[in-house]
Parts: sequence; C-alpha cells; structure tokens
Amino acid sequence: MVKTIEEQQKEIDMIHSYITEKRRVESQCQEGEKIVVHVNKDGSYNKTVERIASSSSSNGGRQVPVNNRETRVAKRR
Repeated sequence: MVKTIEEQQKEIDMIHSYITEKRRVESQCQEGEKIVVHVNKDGSYNKTVERIASSSSSNGGRQVPVNNRETRVAKRR
C-alpha cells in the first residue's frame, strides 16, 4: 500500500505529538509513577498516569499499578 504525502505527514505529526506529550508528562512525573499513552488513528490520545508500588517477593518484585491518578483525552491540533 502506497501512502500519500498527506497520510505520511499526518503519521509524522501524530508521532511528534505523542513524543512531545510524553516528554512533558515525564518531566512532571514523580518517581514511582508510570505514564501510559495510547494514540488513536484520528490523532486523539488517551493518557494514564499510574502510581507504581513495589510489592513483596511473591510476584518476583515486579511493579504493580495501584491507582490511576488521571486520564486525559485530547485532540491533536
């Protein structure tokens, strides 16, 4: 499938928006938090910031999400 220049530019813009938003949120993120960003094909995205708690060795010391602090949905400009 060959993509038009407009389709390619839209994908580049979506990737740029994702990276910009991720960096902005990560700069505000505190230790023990995890940012999850899902970008939709229409350019909107869902962002969730989860607090992470280290649990006991029963699960191998993996980090487990304990609470979703915020979720945002925004349109690409």
